[in-house]
Amino acid sequence: MQRLDAQILAEVRSLLERRWIDLTQLRLGTTNGVVYVEGMLRPRLEARDEGAGQGLRERIKREIESIAGVREVVLAALAPGEGKESWRSVPRPH
Repeated sequence: MQRLDAQILAEVRSLLERRWIDLTQLRLGTTNGVVYVEGMLRPRLEARDEGAGQGLRERIKREIESIAGVREVVLAALAPGEGKESWRSVPRPH
């Protein structure tokens, strides 16, 4: 099963690269066909204006689920506009 998990992980990495996702912001793992994605699901700077954001998590999850051998996807990653990224600094009143 380790060989299949390694192949799945390689395909997940390749898929994310093709979608211009910044892999430095993610932790990826695969165990017995279950893919784990944790961190920030953020497009690299070159792709920030190319429709990333709304629905990004769902699209990525569907694409990972379509990889042969994947039994489940555990997506614990925030996309742009979710969680901390939606907070903005506000100047303190004087």
